[in-house]
Amino acid sequence: MRLLLLILTALISTQSPAAETVHSSQMADYVMTLKDQVKPGDYDQLIGSIRERNTFPVNIKLESAGGDVDEAIAIGNFLRASMLSTTASSQCTGACFLVWVSGVKRNAVGELQIGPGPDLARDDLEVRGYLLAMDVTEASVDVLLADPKSLYTAEQMNKLIEQIAPSYLDWLAEHCGGLTRQEAEDRDAVKALKLVEDSLSSMGMAGSSSMYSISPEIQQKSARAKAFTPEYRGSLMEKEKSVRECQVDVITTNRKVLLDQLAGESG
Repeated sequence: MRLLLLILTALISTQSPAAETVHSSQMADYVMTLKDQVKPGDYDQLIGSIRERNTFPVNIKLESAGGDVDEAIAIGNFLRASMLSTTASSQCTGACFLVWVSGVKRNAVGELQIGPGPDLARDDLEVRGYLLAMDVTEASVDVLLADPKSLYTAEQMNKLIEQIAPSYLDWLAEHCGGLTRQEAEDRDAVKALKLVEDSLSSMGMAGSSSMYSISPEIQQKSARAKAFTPEYRGSLMEKEKSVRECQVDVITTNRKVLLDQLAGESG
């Protein structure tokens, strides 16, 4: 498997997936692409590349048709410990699938064919345990391993596996807290109100004649937010900002510990 480093400093903000959790361009400046089949030695090559750059990639992009299962599990365990995201946009089967599922944010996009593939056996207890550890539900594991040769589209896979690993969200919440469900709904309403106001302003209209271009859902949320006091609106956005800043800090700290460990191992 070849490792290609793509420097995307200027593009990182547009490459990150939409999610409740934060992504910061200060945390990395490159994407790592894993190509070809996974083979013994790829884990060491991955570690060596990260150690040499002394920083983690912002995302692991996968373009692979399988390979060595044990090596993929070793890579996957490291990626999960590093809290890295993964993206598959072409074929990703077998060992590649095992690496992809390790991402804390698992992006399946494009004309994708993804799944366990012929490399994985339906009765492989190690693979089953690994998938469960990577936040794949038992029901989804049963579906995926019932016929490992079956491949799935991005849409189908996104229904089987949560795009953001629940244990990652739990870890962030434990360290940084977060908005309550009601606060998150109110925050969305405040953002909808700002979207409406910005749309009206950009079209130079203050009346309702331009509202036809805004979805009914956004209009409904916006109307609800108008009942909030300015102080409450501000407090919601400030709390969200504080939580996101905390998330950047704890993830950065976690990765620094890993980098220090890697440096010690190379010394």
